[in-house]
This record gives sequence, C-alpha cells and structure tokens, in this order.
Amino acid sequence: MGGVLAAWPRSAHAQPAGPAAGYKIEPEYTKTSPDGAITVEQYLNKTTDDYKWQFWVRRQGTLTLLDPEPADYPAGFLFTHDRKWIVRGQKTGSGEATLYLYRLAPQGNAPPIRTPLGDLAWAFMKTRPDWRKIAKKPEYHESAGLLEGLEENYRSLGVDWPANRYILITLSGDADVKGRKPMQTSVVHGWRCRYDCRAAGSTRRHFFPTTMRKLSCPSRREPSDHRQHLVWSGHPLASNYADTLLGQ
Repeated sequence: MGGVLAAWPRSAHAQPAGPAAGYKIEPEYTKTSPDGAITVEQYLNKTTDDYKWQFWVRRQGTLTLLDPEPADYPAGFLFTHDRKWIVRGQKTGSGEATLYLYRLAPQGNAPPIRTPLGDLAWAFMKTRPDWRKIAKKPEYHESAGLLEGLEENYRSLGVDWPANRYILITLSGDADVKGRKPMQTSVVHGWRCRYDCRAAGSTRRHFFPTTMRKLSCPSRREPSDHRQHLVWSGHPLASNYADTLLGQ
C-alpha cells in the first residue's frame, strides 16, 4: 500500500507510461494545485467485477502514476503551499477513511512507501496516555482526516508555524459499548495530532500531540475560532469534535 515518502525507481518497467486498458478518466474528480502547475487525475476501470481507481499526477507534460495500488473509491487531494507534498484522503469503506502522503520529487515522481499516514497517526495515538482513557477500542468507522488549512499553513487557526512543515490530522472511531443507549458509541472523537514533514524519512520524531485550544508550536497566538472543519475526499465537512484527549 502507498504511504509516506517515496519515489519510483527510474527503471522503465517500474513506471507505466499511462493508465492501463479499461481505465477512463473521471474529470469531476480532477484536482489541480492553486498555481495550476500540478494536476491529479483519477481514472476508473469499470470492466472488472469491482470498480478500481488509479491516481495519476500530471506536471510539466509528464504523467506519473501516484500509487501502484488501485483503490476502491475516488479520493480527495490537497497540496502543501510549496507543492512538494500531496495528501490523499481516501475512503476505505462505509464510514471509514485514511490518509496517504506523497512527496513530489524534482523529476515529477510522486509515489508510495510503507504505511499510510492515517495508520501512522493511529499508531501514535496508541502510544499516548489518552488511548487508555477511551471506553473501548474502536471496532468500526475508524477514520483519519485532515483539519482544514493545509494549503495556507493553518494561518486560519491562528498559528505561526514554519511554512509547509506540519499536517494536522484528526482521528475518530466507533464501538459497541454495553450499557450505552444507543450502544454504538463514538469512542474516539476528534483526537488530533500533527505530523512533521521535515522528519519524514529520518529517525526524528514524526508526530506531536495537538490541542485546538492551545496549539503546541514554536510561536503561537490563541485561535480565534475553535470550530474546525474536517477535509475528506476533497470536501470540507463541518466537524464539531470536542477538544479532548490531547495531553501535552
């Protein structure tokens, strides 16, 4: 599966020249960077029993496959302000989603590696004291999403972070908890952390806990509005998540 940081090998057989037979572009899902320099095109194959999607990056006249692993659903894409990183918000099932992070190499390659960013965020949460406070481990509807503001370095949150450095992630998940009415309970409800892009590919710490009331950063001022938006599949969805569980 695709994930954080990668570059295709430069051998001819590693990178296909274009979408395989049966894949047709779905223009409504095309995403272009604000400066118009990079476009992500989504191609759907309806000739198989299970529809499959491929994501291709078009830049400087070159078309590059973003991830060799086809997806079951279309995705949403966002770009960092410097256009060096692409974040993919991917639906994985009913009420479930994850995140993938790709770094655009100078030659235009933008492929996968190891573990999805969403999985890494969940793994980080499980190392925090907050994980021991939840009523029950999530059993379904596990979702990793972005907080709105990536493309403008989260200035709307009232922070003054280094440009193109952090990605704010929110996690949620449900479980059946006996004695609760209804039994289906949101056991993880808007847990937030931030990912340090500069640490990608190194042994440095990648994740940090984050609160919306007092964002942990080198230079900050209090956010003027605590109502955040979750960005998923390219659309901002209102998120009323409580500012909970994120110890310093």
